[in-house]
Amino acid sequence: MKTPTPPPEGYHLKNVIDFRYNGKLVLLINLGMVGVTALLIWGMVQVREFSLLLPLDGGYTALQRFMVPLSIVIFLFLYIHVRELLHCAGFALISHKRPKYRMRVFSAACGVPDFYFDKKGYLMATLFPITVITVALAILLLYLSNPWFWVVYIVLAFNVSSGVRDAYVCSIVHDAPKGALLWDDGRIIKIYTPSENNE
Repeated sequence: MKTPTPPPEGYHLKNVIDFRYNGKLVLLINLGMVGVTALLIWGMVQVREFSLLLPLDGGYTALQRFMVPLSIVIFLFLYIHVRELLHCAGFALISHKRPKYRMRVFSAACGVPDFYFDKKGYLMATLFPITVITVALAILLLYLSNPWFWVVYIVLAFNVSSGVRDAYVCSIVHDAPKGALLWDDGRIIKIYTPSENNE
């Protein structure tokens, strides 16, 4: 891992958020995401008919009818990358630097290893993707009928549930002392605080 530029004089490392080696935390976050997604879908099922297949009397082939659930898988795959690209956009808007984007088949990450965010800027960049996607998909739902409504709604539920991880990060950032600086390379988040807060 590339070592970041040393923080300004008088700052010390206060906390590190690293999901790669904390299996218990990752498990709890994933369980939380599954729970929130299931709760949101269950709630919507109470007020709207659930349907993931095109109607039998619509003249569709079997393949066409199963394109709807397949679309969910495709959109969820695309969502992962769109969300992280929006995260990059949030980082770029705040830092005015080009974020480093790492993409794998089923995951993506971005960070700005040569910049230190203040708390407000970091929180704005972190919440930018979930806010934009939630608003965009919620508006789209107003114009869709079944089963495409459910395709978009399931992606929206997944987006909202991904906020569990964001909420965890934001709670730690929010509780950091005033004047804290944050460094994020897409894998590790480091929180630096002024020396008087470390005494």
